[in-house]
Amino acid sequence: MTLCFSMLYPCLSGLGEVLAQWLFFGRLLGKNRTSLRVLPLFLLSCLGIFLPLPIFCKFLLLAALLFLYGVVFCGKPAGYSIFAALLAVELTQICYGIFQPILPFFAFLLCRAHPNPGGTLCMLAGDFLSLGLAFFCGRAILRQSARWSAAKGVPLLPAAVPLLLVLLVSGWIAHSFYGNTVTFDPANPMPSLLHLPMLLVQMISMLSVFCILHTRQSVSALMAQNFFHMRYTAETQARWCRTKALRHDMKNHLAVVRGLLEKGDGTSAAAYLAALDAAAAEISAPFQTNRPACDVLLAEKAAVAESLGIAFHSTLQIPASCSVEDMDFCTLLANALDNAINACKSLPPDTERFIRISSQLQGDFLLITVENSFNGSLHIRSGTGLFNIRQTTKKYGGTAEIRTAGGVFRLHMLLSISQHSSHISRHFH
Repeated sequence: MTLCFSMLYPCLSGLGEVLAQWLFFGRLLGKNRTSLRVLPLFLLSCLGIFLPLPIFCKFLLLAALLFLYGVVFCGKPAGYSIFAALLAVELTQICYGIFQPILPFFAFLLCRAHPNPGGTLCMLAGDFLSLGLAFFCGRAILRQSARWSAAKGVPLLPAAVPLLLVLLVSGWIAHSFYGNTVTFDPANPMPSLLHLPMLLVQMISMLSVFCILHTRQSVSALMAQNFFHMRYTAETQARWCRTKALRHDMKNHLAVVRGLLEKGDGTSAAAYLAALDAAAAEISAPFQTNRPACDVLLAEKAAVAESLGIAFHSTLQIPASCSVEDMDFCTLLANALDNAINACKSLPPDTERFIRISSQLQGDFLLITVENSFNGSLHIRSGTGLFNIRQTTKKYGGTAEIRTAGGVFRLHMLLSISQHSSHISRHFH
């Protein structure tokens, strides 16, 4: 019985590790439910455990199968699939690698007191602790994974290269020092001190993975912020050219109006002034929030809403000395307005469809409210947009709250803006 367990348990342990990698990879791709299409590739990855290959080669084989599933069966971009595949394999491998150097010390203590069940308990404890650590780290990574796929235009492939290097080094360490099993020699029960440097290497590998993810997220934020600034700069330059042209011809326009008035043709003068007023309105920004990036974003969302027959109105005003970054404001508004537009689109054409944005300053807190018409359903799915909104408000010591009443959906976003004002409460219009 003991011999049978010793032969079967390494296989079961390997299958459990592969299953954890596939589940984590599926969550990175946004797949909460497993499709039957994954079964052939999953079986191939399970068979790869028994191939007589070095461990790092098995890691690469599994990463290739995960990549194939992400690109072919899920339709994900190649860069994101490579990144997610390497991350899934690397995370579980390091979690198991962290406990491999610790197992000999547990085995030394357990086998001295209970020689027969000590080794079994040691293996079970090592696998359960490894899976627990992988689950904990995976949850921490999944909280940020939505921003990777949402940050369009930011390449993921460069971030996959250091992940691949960490994977190869970790796999080589596991192959060179441990192989497929951790052995314990009863004749020489004292664990080798070589395990401690190996533990340190694995912990540094885990730290490297999180540093890579953090760096990639920071680059994403900088590139997104730069995108908003470039877009605002281009629009400002275009508006300035139109303004310059209008100012250049203003003397001629005034001369025409004067001539019409001198002839007593007040009707033609009024019509000319109306046309001139319309031309001036075209070169002015439709929204003035005190944040140029937000002005551009609101103008774009308003254009989309109006093309769908959705009434769009905004009185949003942001204090000049507000400490919230443009990128975070755009994250809040973009996600809130995208959700509002989608909710209005699902309504029948003969239903009133509207989106309203307002703001209220109370001491050091800014309350932004986005209202929209919706179908009145009480079942509200918390997706990526609401997740990003809650994470951003939490960053500034605030919160996001949803209220529904009378076919109106209200999203309240409260932010601490470190705005010191002599007015306790102030409304913007």
